[in-house]
Amino acid sequence: LVGPPNGSVVTDLNPVFTWNAVGVSSYPYDSIYYGESDLWVWDDTAGEGAWYTWFDNMTTSTAIYNQDGYASPLISGHSYIWDSWGYGYNGNGNLIAISESEDWYFNYF
Repeated sequence: LVGPPNGSVVTDLNPVFTWNAVGVSSYPYDSIYYGESDLWVWDDTAGEGAWYTWFDNMTTSTAIYNQDGYASPLISGHSYIWDSWGYGYNGNGNLIAISESEDWYFNYF
């Protein structure tokens, strides 16, 4: 994960999330034929999901909060958790690799 930084204060209603893309083309046990990735934002104060979006590749590394229009509005004074995962599939469609980020927190004001 790159930003927003862990423990930061966010004031933008639609912050930009950035992370290091997985972009793996091979795996020691098989070849990755295609991949997907996702971004989760969790409202830790309310105990519910705020936004989830996915990408049909493992190379996307930037997203703007609510870029698809499906996010809940960020609430002032709430703490949020975010992370991104990547999933690699072989030519038969079997999941053969997962890359999990750690969880990072930010506070929205």
